[in-house]
Parts: sequence; C-alpha cells; structure tokens
Amino acid sequence: MRSLVTVAALALALLSILTGCTADTTPRLTFATHMSVNPGNETVVVGEVRNAGYIHMRSLGALDGVLQIRDAGGVLVACAAVPEFTAAVQPGGSDFPLHWQGRLEPGSYELTWGAPAYGAVRSSFALVESENGLRLERGTTARLQATSGLTTCEAARSQPSGQAQ
Repeated sequence: MRSLVTVAALALALLSILTGCTADTTPRLTFATHMSVNPGNETVVVGEVRNAGYIHMRSLGALDGVLQIRDAGGVLVACAAVPEFTAAVQPGGSDFPLHWQGRLEPGSYELTWGAPAYGAVRSSFALVESENGLRLERGTTARLQATSGLTTCEAARSQPSGQAQ
C-alpha cells in the first residue's frame, strides 16, 4: 500500500511538470504619485513603483522611468528621467525612485509617471493662488497600459531651470 501511495505521488509530480505548472514570473508594476506644495511654493512629486506581481524584483537596475508634466496647452514644462530602482522590491512592496521638485506657475497641468515597459499613471492637477501661497488641487487619475506617449525627456531646455532632481 505504501509503495502505491509513493507511485501515485511521483506520478502526480511528473504530471505537474509535464503540464507546465509554473509560477507567474511576469513583472507587474503599477505607479502612483504623491504630490504637495512646499513652503517655498515649489511643487513636490514623489513617484512610487509598486510590485503587484508574484516575483521579487531583486535587480536594482533598469526601470527606464520618466516623469512628464505638461501645461493645459500640452506643452512639456518639466521632465525627469528615472533610470533605475533604488531598492529591491518584494511582492506587494514599493520603491520611491522619483523625487522631483520645481516651481510651476498657477494653472492646470497633466502629470504622467511610469515606464514604457510597465505602464504609467496620468493625473491632472491645478495650482491655485491663495493668501498663503500656492495650493494643490488634485484632479482625475488614470492608469495607462500602453505608454506610447511616454518617451524619454524631450530636451533639457523644456524643464524649468534647475528643477529636475
């Protein structure tokens, strides 16, 4: 009887191997932004990358991320490249490789943060003058799968002077 159970267990293990029963090893990253206006009236953006997959992102290497901020007319007013992760990311964990701050004029903007290989998030926001300085008003946020519009920074001269970090 014991040998029959052993043979059945081995047959089940072999069947699992032959049918390609493997773990999902596809990297699945999602993106989020955390925004504020500091006391100096600079807009501050922290970009988060969440590991929504089942594998440990051990590599501190390539992310090829990019932050783009466009004004209401679609003109690129800020762009920052984020070439790599700053930490290994466990499933369910996060890394915060993007820290940008810069002076933007009052008005409406669209921010896109992501990496062409993984997707992106697009958020609208407005900077409104108040008696205490600029105030941030968040708008809508959408997750993007196809990031064909997300490319490398188009030109350093498109950035407000000295703002990318």
